[in-house]
Amino acid sequence: RKIEEKKERFKELYLEDLLQVIVSSGFEIYCVDCGDLLWFEVDDMNDLNFARRLFNAWGCDMIKYLFDTPNAVTVSGLTIIIISIYYITKGKLDIALVLLMWAVMIDHIDGWLARRAKNRKKEFSLVGGDMDSATDMVSASIAPGIITLIITQGTFISLVGSIMLAISACLRVGYFNNFGLTDSGKFYGVPLTYTVPVIVLTFIINKFASVISLKEFLPYVLIVMSILHVCPFGPPPVRGVGFILVFIYSLCSTYILLTFWRIKILNKKR
Repeated sequence: RKIEEKKERFKELYLEDLLQVIVSSGFEIYCVDCGDLLWFEVDDMNDLNFARRLFNAWGCDMIKYLFDTPNAVTVSGLTIIIISIYYITKGKLDIALVLLMWAVMIDHIDGWLARRAKNRKKEFSLVGGDMDSATDMVSASIAPGIITLIITQGTFISLVGSIMLAISACLRVGYFNNFGLTDSGKFYGVPLTYTVPVIVLTFIINKFASVISLKEFLPYVLIVMSILHVCPFGPPPVRGVGFILVFIYSLCSTYILLTFWRIKILNKKR
């Protein structure tokens, strides 16, 4: 196909991105006849991605993406999430929720660092975006699902809520990675990072006033959040004042949850 027949965004990739990858990989570009040379035609994104792997050998040195600052922060958040799941399996839900809350905070920090990184290579940004999405999937759907299943002792409604949350999170991540924000600069659907703060708030309300039963109420929280993740409206990104509010919420929820956890430990010793 001729370049003129391609979409406008593919033209930029042909002229800038692909050639930059080829040159940065040590290849020199010559104007030659095909002859005995291998001719590679770039027709669409699949061919383009194959060309990237061919010329840049992405599969051989993927560890280097961990040494990018925003990506390293993402990995630290993922590590905290796994530690949180460990505490979930030990029945220490207060500590687990505190860790999950700070993992959400770290998720906002790595995004802030990525937006302000200067001279960051595009490939690091692409890989980092997918790493961030995978981390969100674990923190906002897998971990809350495990918490709910443990608290409810595996009731059917908790299983339904956990499955719905995982599916909606997967769908939303796929949609956002391809289409991004709306034309008005807002999210399409409530972001995954809202799930953990809502669950933390549910736990805090239950501790101050036992007007709700977590065993009965929590599965419906997951169902509601799964619907909100894919609804046709959403809030603006968390930036500026919103970032500060998330930080304050993390501090307050940490203090409350750890205080109740300490009281529980002291009561057990008496």
